[in-house]
Amino acid sequence: MNNHFFIMSFILISLVILVNGWTDAPNAITSCVVTKSLSIKKVIILSVIFNFLGILIMTSISNKVVDTVSNLVYFPNNNEYSIIALCAGMLSVIIWSVLAWFFGIPTSESHALLAGITGAAISLNKGFSCINLNEWIKVLYGLILSCSCGIVFSYSLSYFLSKRIRKTKLEKYQIMLCSLLSFFHGAQDGQKFIGVFIILLSLSSNVHITVIPLWIILYCAIMMGIGTSFGGGRIIKTIGEKIININKLDGVITDFVSTICIFSATLLGFPVSTTHVRTLSIVGVGLNNKKDKINLNTLSNLIFTWIMTFPCCGLIGYVLSEFMQ
Repeated sequence: MNNHFFIMSFILISLVILVNGWTDAPNAITSCVVTKSLSIKKVIILSVIFNFLGILIMTSISNKVVDTVSNLVYFPNNNEYSIIALCAGMLSVIIWSVLAWFFGIPTSESHALLAGITGAAISLNKGFSCINLNEWIKVLYGLILSCSCGIVFSYSLSYFLSKRIRKTKLEKYQIMLCSLLSFFHGAQDGQKFIGVFIILLSLSSNVHITVIPLWIILYCAIMMGIGTSFGGGRIIKTIGEKIININKLDGVITDFVSTICIFSATLLGFPVSTTHVRTLSIVGVGLNNKKDKINLNTLSNLIFTWIMTFPCCGLIGYVLSEFMQ
């Protein structure tokens, strides 16, 4: 096995984690920033800490998301072309995520990651036989869970609470829920990247890795923390201001619903998108007597980008894999 390919793949996975922390982790802290419950510097520090703890603690409790991602597609072991294909998959995520960030559109690095890896594996295996349908069905379950629960639960809570809570101070609840949401964002997305590292280690050693090395967990936690520290002002602005202008009660509701959805998906082993859950929970509170306040243009752009993520990242991964081999 050529060590250069291993090192290249390791670096690219690390860059994807940084990009995730930079462009995706800000979804978890949107409400606290927009409603001014905390300054952006303080809330980013909070997010860094709890993303780190989420990866570290939840992976030791349940690593089902790791299993789902690491078994999503088949890569031939002890084959340098498999490492090259994995590199192509990582490059597709970076390209797609940076483009989305440039235009201020919150996209799903989770789905970009899964699609990019799958596209590269299809190229390597010259067909669709490499796809593990049993694991991919969990991705679809996660998509259904995040979309339906995000809107339905947030709408229901908003309808119930808006008539009962008026001027109650909600800052402390927002800070607590923001911390929890960051924790479970780290747990969910961190496990996806751990799963990719497991693929890399299995390919390079020709041995299927069943026990997650502690250094991988720590490394993913540190890299995501560094990425999160970069901020993500464009994403925060789109989520918290351009769909609807959320107030503190809206923030508490969306944080609570997002936390429950992501926590449930993590325990079930369903890879879900924090972006999807977060955005649709905001739409849910917007539907509660605020339909006229929802920016349909921004929302349609988001949905279009989400729909295009799977085919575009899969195609980019496929083309890059063909080119690099």
